[in-house]
Amino acid sequence: KRAAEKMAALWKYERENSQSLSLNITVREAITRYIDSKSHVLSPSTVREYKRSLNHDLQGIMELRIDKLSAERIQQELNLELVGHSAKSVRNMYGLLTASIKMFYPNFSFASIKLPFVQTREFPLPSDEDIVKLIQYFQATCPDMVIACSLAAFGSFRRSEICARISDNIDGDSILVDTAMVENENKEWVIKQTKTKSSQRRVVLPGPIMKLLEGKEGFLVSLNPNRITRKFADARKKLELPYFRFHDLRAYQASILHALGIPDKYIMERGGWKGTQTLNKVYKRSVAKKATE
Repeated sequence: KRAAEKMAALWKYERENSQSLSLNITVREAITRYIDSKSHVLSPSTVREYKRSLNHDLQGIMELRIDKLSAERIQQELNLELVGHSAKSVRNMYGLLTASIKMFYPNFSFASIKLPFVQTREFPLPSDEDIVKLIQYFQATCPDMVIACSLAAFGSFRRSEICARISDNIDGDSILVDTAMVENENKEWVIKQTKTKSSQRRVVLPGPIMKLLEGKEGFLVSLNPNRITRKFADARKKLELPYFRFHDLRAYQASILHALGIPDKYIMERGGWKGTQTLNKVYKRSVAKKATE
């Protein structure tokens, strides 16, 4: 009994002492240690964004010790950040802060903090005519963008997935998607596994799309995600098309499959979506487009 009581007292002392030490760090140290502890499981692009946020966001509380931090002080800092940043950006700052603080101070209460409302802007989906004009334009100017637009509009590929595809991924009339190209903290483009398991899939494509890839060796396109975005935006402006993003080509593909009566389960698998929330937004945009026509 005495031995058990001694061990219990020692455990209690070490636990309290450890918690006291963990609280004796600044917000900056807490976030730094959080990032370091997660660096091997997070996407390189996520690590890059976290480190950028560490050096530029919420600087008014970075040097405070976490045991001196209060919900009121955090709220004040978030309100200041809202002056020069969008509501979504402020929510992202808050997400990194809360995860870091909870790692070292799990009993800290964030309950009274109010976050800004994120007002999402939904643009109409590209039409069949828009897709044709883009592909015809790129046929004369940039063959790589013909492939990129085709994989997005007819295969639901993301930019990062397109840029990481190599000829070895092709098997008959399908392409394996298991990696993505992202930018790391050193601003280098690297190939990594897809962010989620649901993103790993094999996509069957129509014959004309596969024909575009005949004879390809190595990467299917010699572009990185940023160059795709810039070339796409320049083409859309030059063709005077209504505003939509390259990413909306994925939504176009989902809306076409939905209109054909394909069950959501198969649409989700094809596009690498985890749930129906994104699909429902796509369908909503598709209905809105039909209503305006």
